[in-house]
Amino acid sequence: MSILGVDTALVSEEARLSDPNAAAPVDIALFDTLARRYYAALYRYALSLTRCPDQASDLTQETMVRAFRRFGTYDRSRPFLYWLRRVAYHVFLDNLRLHRPPATVSLDALRELPDGNAPMVADVPDHTYNPEQILMHRTLEEWLDRSIRALPRDFRDALILCDVAGLSYREIAGALGCQIGTVSSRVHRARHLLRQALCEHAAVPS
Repeated sequence: MSILGVDTALVSEEARLSDPNAAAPVDIALFDTLARRYYAALYRYALSLTRCPDQASDLTQETMVRAFRRFGTYDRSRPFLYWLRRVAYHVFLDNLRLHRPPATVSLDALRELPDGNAPMVADVPDHTYNPEQILMHRTLEEWLDRSIRALPRDFRDALILCDVAGLSYREIAGALGCQIGTVSSRVHRARHLLRQALCEHAAVPS
């Protein structure tokens, strides 16, 4: 059976093979009803994240596949569209992490945050012909990536959507289901924490 392009038999078999202890088969008829009812709304949400019709279609399809696999975890006391959006949001973030380079925030983004502090460090030169400079730059990128992953989830998600996905505060607010002021506060706080971490990192002798 296919639901909006999702081969439910194939997905069910893949889920069973990947997790022998998986829950009982999902209620396909119920999933079909809900998926068809909210497909258009899901696509609009995906478009607000990707801002590209083709990517929104891909994200919508990926979300439907993951939602079907995890339908057994859906709490039916809560709105299905809310749950579906959360699934889409996590698929979107997973795709960003998969396709982005290791560093997600430039040093400029940290330096430009006005909080009364002087710039912490100079930009890393882009001397691609110098192996030592390449190693230093990659090391800093790897450290920055680890530092971002260590941020509290709310701060990290807002920062990734802002500085990696390039979404506006309004778009991020819609994606996260919070106020624009909350988004601004989370991004500001995330960058401030990264600045502090970078100061501490620069102060540690190699």
